[in-house]
Amino acid sequence: MRILAVFLIFFAAVPLFAQVPALGGGAVGSQTQAETPSEEAPSEAAALDALLKILKDEKARQALIDRLEAETTEANAANPSEPTAEGEAEPAVIEVKRPASVGRRAAEFTSALASDLVDQGQRALDGLSYLPNRLKNLQDAVDPEFLTAAILDLAYVISVTYGTFLTLRFLANLLQRRLARSAENKSILRRLFLSLSAGLIHLIAVVLAWALGYAITLSTAEVFGTVGVRQSLYLNAFLITELTVAVARLVLAPRYASLRIIALPDDGALAFWRWLRTAATLLVYTEFLAVPMVRSGVGFFAANALSTAVAAIVVVMTIGFVLRHKTDFVRWMLPRAFEKDADTADQIGLAILRYWHWPTLGYLVFLLFVVLARPGRVILPLLYSTGQVIGVILLGLVITAALGTIASRGVKIPTKIAKRLPLLETRLNLWVPQSLSLLRLLVVLAVIGAVLDVAGLYDASAWASSEAGSGFLAALLSVF
Repeated sequence: MRILAVFLIFFAAVPLFAQVPALGGGAVGSQTQAETPSEEAPSEAAALDALLKILKDEKARQALIDRLEAETTEANAANPSEPTAEGEAEPAVIEVKRPASVGRRAAEFTSALASDLVDQGQRALDGLSYLPNRLKNLQDAVDPEFLTAAILDLAYVISVTYGTFLTLRFLANLLQRRLARSAENKSILRRLFLSLSAGLIHLIAVVLAWALGYAITLSTAEVFGTVGVRQSLYLNAFLITELTVAVARLVLAPRYASLRIIALPDDGALAFWRWLRTAATLLVYTEFLAVPMVRSGVGFFAANALSTAVAAIVVVMTIGFVLRHKTDFVRWMLPRAFEKDADTADQIGLAILRYWHWPTLGYLVFLLFVVLARPGRVILPLLYSTGQVIGVILLGLVITAALGTIASRGVKIPTKIAKRLPLLETRLNLWVPQSLSLLRLLVVLAVIGAVLDVAGLYDASAWASSEAGSGFLAALLSVF
């Protein structure tokens, strides 16, 4: 080991020999020059002799110390865990993260949530503080000169488009009336087919009116084949509005119960229809026609104020709709729940929907708060999310209505099978309604989970894809 240590010291000191002048009267220099290239390594005696001479010479010794310190510093920088000249490096400590307890995680979550709520609340209050100044710009958006010029510019295309649409809609209503008569007392599939046919007729009427409006505007323009920006904005807003209304008419069918996809009474379908038509007309014509025109003709802040005011009006109108129909809604959704022979699913649904207006009002107040505090681009994303929520709820209502209709009609088996198995139909009619009631309850829970997922309150899709969620769903589906 001593020989190895000497070799290491010597090889570290060899580069110094050329830099240090003759040591001890030049003996070291003469010895180095005397060595021939054929010698691959010095002997042990020669190494000890060279080391002894270096240690005796003060300058050479200091040069060796400086060189060793430099080599040690470089070695420590390259690999800190290796031993240094001053001592052994401390061994690396591996930290093992222990899982936090449930209480700690809950505390961290609530702390982060509280901080986020405070931050968002502060931003919202800052936004509300600018609301009076923002609404002052609304006067510029309703400037009489600007409104007169816009109406005169759009009068011709509005009269042509709506004149064509009213004519086509009158013909579509005639066809829808005949289809409604044909759908009375028919099977579910037959009624669904006729309802889709009636909805398709109204969609075709909207598209034809829009296309004819575009064609007539192109042919009568000052420069043939061109359409002004305002005319194009109006035609696009007309198309989006009437398509939305046509889809609502397809689902709700306010005039014809036989074509109604959702199991709603006539007064409920008419109430929803009027609210949806008014809200869609106000929002779409404001965001796709009025706001772009005001932004280009008046200014950005006036357009922002107009968008905020109309969106707030729609939200307030919706709050009034909820307060007016808070008890009617339960009767519309669950008419069987108020009967004496109501099944378990209806009773559970009644317990859930009895207080439906409280979370709905809470969401609407939050939506109004956001609209007033953060105008601009936040309105359309929020309305899009709200539309998704409404769509999920409507889909759930369609499914539960179909299941309820099947359960109420019961199961009928062919006569030949009934003669061979006379008790089969009775047993099926005892088992099938109960199973469909359970399935309706699951649909309601699925709709609630989807609404929470769309609203961002709970990640239901992540739970469904997890091991626990997928296992639970698989076990649930295996029952059916």
